[in-house]
Amino acid sequence: MADEPNEATEQQQEQDDAPAAGGSGPVMMIVLVLATVAVASGAGVALRAALGGAGGDGKVTKPDEPEVPDLAEDTEFEYYEFTDIVVNANVPRRNRVIRATVTLAVGKKRWPRVREQITKMDRELQNWLRSYISGLTPEQIGGEENLNRIREEMCATLNEQLWPDHPGQIHHVLLDAIVQ
Repeated sequence: MADEPNEATEQQQEQDDAPAAGGSGPVMMIVLVLATVAVASGAGVALRAALGGAGGDGKVTKPDEPEVPDLAEDTEFEYYEFTDIVVNANVPRRNRVIRATVTLAVGKKRWPRVREQITKMDRELQNWLRSYISGLTPEQIGGEENLNRIREEMCATLNEQLWPDHPGQIHHVLLDAIVQ
């Protein structure tokens, strides 16, 4: 009698381990995967249509995007000079003033399109420049290495603000800063 519960347990174990009749386990798995792919594909198409993606002709319209620049090819430049920026330096008593002239250098081939974009965003760009410069201390402005770092940061940020999803068009920034 002690062997009977073990035999019943072993038979139950064998039934649990045996594949289902007709081998439907793998088939059901494949059907489930295919159904999931079909539903996900349909949802993607519906989402694209809802967000204004491709029209009936299958063409996707792209916004005006500047050509991909190879800034190393630029040898002749046009310049866009912002109005002088005068701000208090970042010192405890705010008794020092920074006077800066910022000029953007753009390749002649790109100039018409870039000038238009800069002109559209002139106030926002000047506001950012004022904020950036007012956060500087006189020590951060002094020296060639510091000025080069500031110019590079300005160039990168202005390019990002003007063309957030595309390569930048500004070749370099000229900066003349005087601390008084």
